[in-house]
Amino acid sequence: MSEHFEDFTLPAVCLTCTPPHWWGALAPEDWTPDARWGLSDRVLEPLELLFDRRWSQARAGDAAAAIALSMEYDRDEVHPALRSAMMSVLVANALLGSPAARVVLIHILSRRSRHNASFDHALQGWVRLDRVLSVDAAKPVAAYDEAAAAASCSTSN
Repeated sequence: MSEHFEDFTLPAVCLTCTPPHWWGALAPEDWTPDARWGLSDRVLEPLELLFDRRWSQARAGDAAAAIALSMEYDRDEVHPALRSAMMSVLVANALLGSPAARVVLIHILSRRSRHNASFDHALQGWVRLDRVLSVDAAKPVAAYDEAAAAASCSTSN
């Protein structure tokens, strides 16, 4: 039995809070395959929100549905478990690569971290990832601009 746990890799923060709270505690680099499985198995799959069809769409990878849900339910008067579920599906979509989900998540984490430092680690990690991905996305444009400028100079000479 101990062999199983040796193969199970979770960040230390996962041992101090439950999966519904991981959305605000884990930076992108902390989301190991086991942490992603835990999020799916313990938060996303068992919860069926019959009152909102966007939930199943968001769980299936529809970032727009995840963003709409997170914006609608990120209020203090919403039950914390429901709010955590909506933020968890937003994280899942950000982890799938949605730039829009990532930006909304950063905004929510930023706002929440002003009042609660426990969100700082996740916020800093998502901001770092966003900067890296933004720089990488700009590289082809910069290379194209340089090539276009070089071509323009060579045709004008």
